[in-house]
Amino acid sequence: MTYILMILLLLAGTIVQTMSPAYAILGEVKTPILLAFIIYYSLNRSINTMFVAALLAGILQDSLNLSPLGYSSAIFIFIGWVISRYRGLVIADSFMTPIVFGAISGIMATLMQALLLAHNEAINISPLWILLRMLGSGFLCSLITPIVFLLTKMLDRAIGNTDIREALQ
Repeated sequence: MTYILMILLLLAGTIVQTMSPAYAILGEVKTPILLAFIIYYSLNRSINTMFVAALLAGILQDSLNLSPLGYSSAIFIFIGWVISRYRGLVIADSFMTPIVFGAISGIMATLMQALLLAHNEAINISPLWILLRMLGSGFLCSLITPIVFLLTKMLDRAIGNTDIREALQ
């Protein structure tokens, strides 16, 4: 049931992310909802589940953004792996955890995407524009990640993926 819910959430997140506005003051970035799901699965599920989520989310993001297929998957897998390494050191149910990991992940994902595209000469953007995009992505990801955590956790409990007693421990 975990994978069915994951696929439905990633598809819904893709639609919302695609339809969200891109603000010029934030570097024309869209709200990184798919990255927020990767953060959730990194902190609350096994590494294998996170890898599946990162692969699917990356394919969905790359197919909609017209970037080379696989870039976002590689970035999401790397970010998810790094976050999962800190699973035992942080409190996943804390309100600050998704905010901090969201901000850092948003900044790092944008930087890694820009570096990969610049390495292949696919983009030619000024460093100030990339910095603005990094800050905008970090800000938006820090805002959306707690919401994604709350909604996904509620859905997980509603369909029985996590037991309420397990979540309280």
